Amino acid sequence: CCCCCCCCVLTHRRGVLVGKRTYGKGLIQSVYELSDSSGLVITVGKYLTPRGTDIDRFGIAPDFGSQPAARQAAEVLDACRLDAGQPPQQQQRQQLVVELAAANSSSSRR
Repeated sequence: CCCCCCCCVLTHRRGVLVGKRTYGKGLIQSVYELSDSSGLVITVGKYLTPRGTDIDRFGIAPDFGSQPAARQAAEVLDACRLDAGQPPQQQQRQQLVVELAAANSSSSRR
């Protein structure tokens, strides 16, 4: 589910989320058809954040509502870095996000 992925990215500080708040569908439901053709929906579980927060009806708020300036994205990504020994692939992905943010912010000013 989208909320689960977004939540993990935020909780584990692995990236920056941009856009709108997620929908907030946090329930797992089973649907049963009954003999009279009616139906029964039973909630059998719910999605929680890694820290145990219920996301149903609230969703996950992004870091930024719209494309951040390159400097803002870089600040958030710097906070996401776990330590100086971060794997090179992770550093490259984060650098690419900063470069894309810079390119998008400069092209939108034209």
